[in-house]
This record gives sequence, structure tokens and C-alpha cells, in this order.
Amino acid sequence: MPFIYKEMSLSDRKKVQAIQLPEYTIFFKLNPSEWIIDKDEDIYLVYLTCTDGTHASKDFVQTITFLLTWKGNPIVVRMADKFNGKIMTYAILEINIPKELDGNINEIINSLRDALVIYSRRQVEVYY
Repeated sequence: MPFIYKEMSLSDRKKVQAIQLPEYTIFFKLNPSEWIIDKDEDIYLVYLTCTDGTHASKDFVQTITFLLTWKGNPIVVRMADKFNGKIMTYAILEINIPKELDGNINEIINSLRDALVIYSRRQVEVYY
């Protein structure tokens, strides 16, 4: 099943809020209501927060932080983004892939890219 944009049920919200990410706990109090999910692969992407361009790389607009849960493993991803014509470009600034998943980095980045296409509703480029 490909990624879809979906409203979260109450049980989905509790599942996401149960993930312990101390540095992002405040953002979960926002009670996310939507996610991009591929249920068959057990992968989902949840928006956490964004900042203005003061923290973004040169030529990028803002910094966005997401929670990517890849096959049960929570991964915080911080990216800068910019829109150029029909393409949304994301530059990964930080991604905390657990050591046990080091061999899956390309798969994880590809899953992130696929989820971002749905999030952005347009073609995307991801730089890592």
C-alpha cells in the first residue's frame, strides 16, 4: 500500500504520543491529528514543528521537524525546505537513525521521500 494522508484516530494519537522523545515532548502536546502512513510497511510521518528561515540552510525557507517511524523505529528528521517552480526541495539537516538500522539508510531515505511527496502534494527532491 502506498503512503496516504490520513486523519489520526484517538488510538493512533495515543500510539504516537507514547513514543518517548524528551527533546520534542512539548510538540506532542499539540495533539497531532493527521499523518502520512503506509500501513502495510509500518511506516508513518508526523509533522512536529517548523521555524522560520533563520535556522534554515542558505537559500532555504524554513526548518521543519518530523517524526518518521520506520517499521517500529522512531526517527526524528530535521530538514530545510524551499519551493522552486513545481518541485519542493528538502535538505536533511539532522536524522537520528538508530545504529541497528545503519544498513537500511537508503530504504529509510526513500521512504521519507515517498512520504514527503504526499505531505507536499508535489514532486520532491531530498538531499542527504
